[in-house]
Formats: sequence, C-alpha cells, structure tokens
Amino acid sequence: MKEEQQQLSIILLIVFIGFIGTSIAYPLFPPLFLHPTSDSIIPLSWHENSRGILLGLALGIFPLGQFIGSPILGGCSDRYSRKRILIISLVGSTLGYFLSALSIHFKCFWLLLLSRFLTGLMESNIAIARAMAADLENISKFKSFGRINAAASIGYVMGPLFGGLLSDKHLIPWFSFAFPFFLAMVFSVIASLLAIFKLSEKKHATSSTLSIWQRFNLIARFKLLFKSSMVLKYLLIISTIFTFSVDMFYEFGPVYLTGLWSITAAGIAIYTAALSVTLSIGNSWLPQYLLRYFSIERAIVLSARNNNYICIDGYFSYTAACFYIL
Repeated sequence: MKEEQQQLSIILLIVFIGFIGTSIAYPLFPPLFLHPTSDSIIPLSWHENSRGILLGLALGIFPLGQFIGSPILGGCSDRYSRKRILIISLVGSTLGYFLSALSIHFKCFWLLLLSRFLTGLMESNIAIARAMAADLENISKFKSFGRINAAASIGYVMGPLFGGLLSDKHLIPWFSFAFPFFLAMVFSVIASLLAIFKLSEKKHATSSTLSIWQRFNLIARFKLLFKSSMVLKYLLIISTIFTFSVDMFYEFGPVYLTGLWSITAAGIAIYTAALSVTLSIGNSWLPQYLLRYFSIERAIVLSARNNNYICIDGYFSYTAACFYIL
C-alpha cells in the first residue's frame, strides 16, 4: 500500500508538471499575436483580423495534437510498456517546448505551429497516467482519477501565472515571451527524470495485435471505440461537448479581453488563474462528495446541469471513472 501511494504521488507530480507546461501558453499568445509591438510574432503590417485567425490556429493546433495523440499513445502504452511510452512522450514534450521558445525568439510562426502540434501530441500522455493509476490495486479508481484531475487543475493555476508573470519585462528586463517555454522545457525534463528513475510498472495482459502504424488509423480506432458500449458512446459524446464548451471559454476568454482592453500577459495570467482555482476546488472534493448521495449517472447529470465552473469540471472526474468501469 505504501509503495502504491508513492507511485501515485509520482504520477500526480508528473501530471502536475505536464499541465503547467500545457497552460503556460494561454496568457502569452493573445498579446503575442494581437498587440502590434516589436515582440509580436506576426509582422506589424498585418491586419487585426489576420492576426486573430492565426491566433486561433495557434491555439487550436495544440488540442488537435492531443486529439490525435491520445488513442495512439494510449494504445501503444498497452502493447509496448506504459512507462516506456510515457518517457518517450515526456522527452517529446521537452523538444516541443524548446522549439516553441526558439520560434518565439526568432519570430517564426510556422515553427511555432509545428512545435505546438508536437507538444500537444506528446502531452496527450494523460491517458497513460490514468492507466498507470488504474493499475494500482489498493487505491480506489475514483480517488486516483480525482487526484489526477486535481493535480491537472492545480497545474492549470500555476501555468498561466508562470507564463504571464515571467514574460512581463516590466518586472525583470530580461523576461520575454520565450522564457516561460524554456521554463516549461525544464519542468518537462524533471518529469522525464522522475518517470525514468522513480516509476515502476506492473505487467498487464493485453490482447492487442495492432502495430504502431495501424494505430494511426484514427477512423478505424474510433469506430471500434464506439462499438464497445452504448453507454460509453453517450459518455464520449457528452464529454466531447463539455470539453468543447469549457475549452472555448477557457482559451478564448483572454483573446476577447486582449481585443477589448489590450490586457497584458500578466493580467491574463491573473484572470486565467482565478478560473483555474475553481477547477482545482471542484476536482478536489466534488466527485467524492456527490458519490455519497447519488449514483454515477445522477452525479454526471447534476454536474452537467449546474452552470458554475466548479461542477462542470468535477463532472470530468466521473466521466473518466465511468470510462474505466465500462
């Protein structure tokens, strides 16, 4: 039991570090694209509408990488070793953050897109972390999944703060928009070292015979996923809708504030951190509290019907747990 608690703590720390790196870009991109200054990654002569389109592309390509990478990394971890694939993904994230920092420093938009896609592809390793937590026999799946979501939410609080404050030249002259990505690279290196030297892995049986190339056939894999269970099908649809709505509010709120008030990266950091605090609170206590009084199905409905941000994110803990149970 003590060893499993230690393993879970390492998994939570890796998730926490990963989500710091994931959210560190949120307060940086709106002013980087929309403020026509010498720091802008887009030429000063470009129209505001063009800047907005490219900003949306830069924000959207990261979750696109996650969408593509999740089934691939998850499937490969079942066949080739979860620890090994996790380490590979963390090393890939390190490279992605390094390229992002270089692209901003040298003002290369296309390199930024490539680096953000690569980072999103590698940061979809949250599926591996959940699978490794599910392998822990003496720890409740609800508790471990809830803690993973809580660690991710705390990372979402710290990431924007780091990104916004460490890019503000008014605080320290040598701060820049590239510096937070260098910091994220360091965090990713730490997570890689933890995975290499501290994580152990239990052997698990798998009947999968798909090669790594077959796993890139996303259409076939999603068809197989939807055939598994009618309940799972509906959960996937609900989760997709909620993820879309929450991400749209979370990622494009700063874009609106930047266009409306020309808010700085530091201001966006405070705004985003305030939102993320509610995510952390919701994931920390809401799932286990509702399970005392309601079934899983009823808890999901209550979370979905509630309009506050805490309950919406608490809902994701139940969805992840239901995926495992089904």
